[in-house]
Amino acid sequence: MQVQLNRRYVKGLQFALAYTLAKGWDTRVTSPYRTEEWFTRAPTPTTQLHNLTVSYTWDVPNGSRMWNHALTRAALDGWQLSGNTAFVSGDWAGVTFSTTDNFDFYGGGQPGNNNAGRIVLTGADPRGGSNPDPNPDGTGSYLNWAAFARPSGRLDLGNAPRQFFRLPWIRNTDLSMFKNFRVASRQLQFRWEIYNLFNTVNWLNLDTNAQFNPAGEQVNANFGKATSARDPRIMQAALRFTF
Repeated sequence: MQVQLNRRYVKGLQFALAYTLAKGWDTRVTSPYRTEEWFTRAPTPTTQLHNLTVSYTWDVPNGSRMWNHALTRAALDGWQLSGNTAFVSGDWAGVTFSTTDNFDFYGGGQPGNNNAGRIVLTGADPRGGSNPDPNPDGTGSYLNWAAFARPSGRLDLGNAPRQFFRLPWIRNTDLSMFKNFRVASRQLQFRWEIYNLFNTVNWLNLDTNAQFNPAGEQVNANFGKATSARDPRIMQAALRFTF
């Protein structure tokens, strides 16, 4: 579903709002042991459930209205702001696992190989929080360790779908400011562009590989923690001379 709202350029202001609601499914038979729908069917990667984007352009009122002088007209008049703000759901993800004892669950397969079997979901909420911040259990993980368990033994194929939780939300604002100057019969434009204006931390990847010891304890201290983030605030300035 797509919804769009536009305000035409009136009195120095225009903006547009676009919202997309999307969800897709695909089926992949990846295991010789499991062909049930819950095992093979999963949300399609890169389908972000919510995608809200607001873009805007504003002609800043001339500052020389407060003090009409050649200097104020040159410095404070003719500025324009434009930007866009986005709120986007994270992508779908799943969890793999390994073991410290390299137990052979699948008869020649690799431990945690999603082509054979999956990790066990205990029924608890797999997400530990809305961001990879410390949980009440002190793990500092985006994922709830108590929601995952080691398969019980040989040919225990687990019960986790291929993908079953979403990565953290993306929140970002880009803003640009520019001003045009007349130089004789030519035009000089100054631009100042800021990407990720509020320097928001948007996590990109998580460590989604659980590791279990023979006692069934999850021992990967980084499990569920962020391993990388999208770009921090970046600023750049430019001059453009048109002749």
